[in-house]
Amino acid sequence: MAISRDKKEQIVKELQDKIKNAKSVVFFDYTGINVKNTRELKKKLKESKAEFFVAKKKLINIALKNNKIEGFSEIGYKGSCAVIVSNGDEISGIKSLYSFVKEYLRKNKKSTIKVIGGLYNGKIIPKAEVDNLSNVLSKNEFISKFMFLLQYPASSIARAISAIKDQKASSETGQ
Repeated sequence: MAISRDKKEQIVKELQDKIKNAKSVVFFDYTGINVKNTRELKKKLKESKAEFFVAKKKLINIALKNNKIEGFSEIGYKGSCAVIVSNGDEISGIKSLYSFVKEYLRKNKKSTIKVIGGLYNGKIIPKAEVDNLSNVLSKNEFISKFMFLLQYPASSIARAISAIKDQKASSETGQ
């Protein structure tokens, strides 16, 4: 069934607003994902403050052009594609998708999910760059590792002082 012009304009406006406010966006081929898996993906994305929706490539391209973002048509994908919009951390939506794909592969032995490209810092990026971003630490992961590194020297010094104190105490009791 064909979509009316009014409905297409509404979809473009919604896409335009979501993309304008997004920290990052991932475009991927969703063919082969059943409803149950789609629900799992949406749940995982919701936890990381990201959204999932599907739209025709032409409508996505119009929404991007309205936001003065060029280069999506060069991706070379035809038809409808799924879009993940990250509203929280820039990396969290990407990491959630890649985590889902790993689980999906483990359960199904093969995946039909293919990342097409993305949008990061206002520019269209190829699949290879999206792959690289999936390996970057999220903001929360980075903060926790950084805090560990800051605390590690202090805890090492505290353990050394405690060991010296214990050693002195045992040598005093031994005399």
